[in-house]
Amino acid sequence: NYIFSFLQDKNGFIWIGTANGLNKYDPAKNKFTRYFKNDGLSSTVINGIVEDNKGNIWLSTNKGISKFSITNNEFYNYEIRDGVSANSTIQNAYFKGSDNNIYFGARGGLIIINPETAADSNYNVPVLINSLVFGNNSGSRTKIINPVNNIEIGHDENFITINFIALDYKYPERITYEYKLEGFDNEWNFPGNNNSAAYNNLPPGKYKFIIRAANENGTRSKETAELNFLILPPFWNKWWFIIICIICLAAAVYVIYKSAVKIKIKRGVEIELIKINEREELKRKTAVDFHDEVGYRLTKISILSELIKRKLPEPILSSIPQLIQISEISNEIYNGTKDFIWSIDPQNDTVYELFVRLKDFGDEFFNATKIDFKTEGFGEELKNYYLNSDWKRHLMLIFKEAMNNTLRHSCAGQVI
Repeated sequence: NYIFSFLQDKNGFIWIGTANGLNKYDPAKNKFTRYFKNDGLSSTVINGIVEDNKGNIWLSTNKGISKFSITNNEFYNYEIRDGVSANSTIQNAYFKGSDNNIYFGARGGLIIINPETAADSNYNVPVLINSLVFGNNSGSRTKIINPVNNIEIGHDENFITINFIALDYKYPERITYEYKLEGFDNEWNFPGNNNSAAYNNLPPGKYKFIIRAANENGTRSKETAELNFLILPPFWNKWWFIIICIICLAAAVYVIYKSAVKIKIKRGVEIELIKINEREELKRKTAVDFHDEVGYRLTKISILSELIKRKLPEPILSSIPQLIQISEISNEIYNGTKDFIWSIDPQNDTVYELFVRLKDFGDEFFNATKIDFKTEGFGEELKNYYLNSDWKRHLMLIFKEAMNNTLRHSCAGQVI
């Protein structure tokens, strides 16, 4: 950067004019303050700096004369249209006379300023928002003239243009604007004399657009124009849709969980059925093998015992009671073995087969006695009721013991 002018005012502040703005240095605080066009300067090229009797700072620039008021910290600008003889000034050509007039050298002649009579323009420039345009990136647009607050805009029409105008018909080309979109912008925007603001692809949400203007002297409008609008979220971002999705997701998880549990249970049942079938098959094979092996040997013992009993004379047989006991015990073991084999055979796991077994036993048991044995009340429907091997065995033993006690201790003529 280049320094074109320099001044220390009566308050001790040092003013430095450069090719890129005005600088104010405070020695007490060791602090610099910089001023640019956004702050009200007509030009950032500062060719000369002069202080008047009231402490105001006068500047010669490449676009006329600027005055910095220490009262309100604002710039006032003067150009040819305001009576200045030229806009382009000369570096180092500035002077304050004994008459308190300020003199600036310019390419069009000498500029003489009387600080006491120079009028400050404090005109407050009103500004208004005259249209709102919104649409999508394909070119479709909707335009609203003189929009009101709280306009609702769809999420797919979030390309926004806001047009505004300052009501200054004297020097409209010298009006500058400052705007900010609350909810999106963090800082003010300075588009100069451009009277529109564009925002593309704004996310859903609430927004407030604020616009203010500054006149030719940099005086900002005291009041701002504002526009509130809302960009609606898409339906998939709305609370009711999110709740529906959560419910559907929960339902899907529940269905999947129930299906998994059902499959697991079904698989468990299938495995259990396989195990049951394997156990039943093992029981059946065991019954067959046991019957073939043990039953054969017990039968052989019983037959041999009977043959010996028949061949021996009665006197000798009476003297050997153990032989009779062997025959009786072998018969008991054989009958008990038949009951055991019957109880573990899975084909006999119904109430019907138990009744048939007890009927056969009762018919044989009471056959040589005076007791008439009868059975009633069981039919084919009992085949639908199942018993495990333990229940079958216990019930059969209970009924056999009951029949045996009936024969021994009662004088019954009939058992039903």
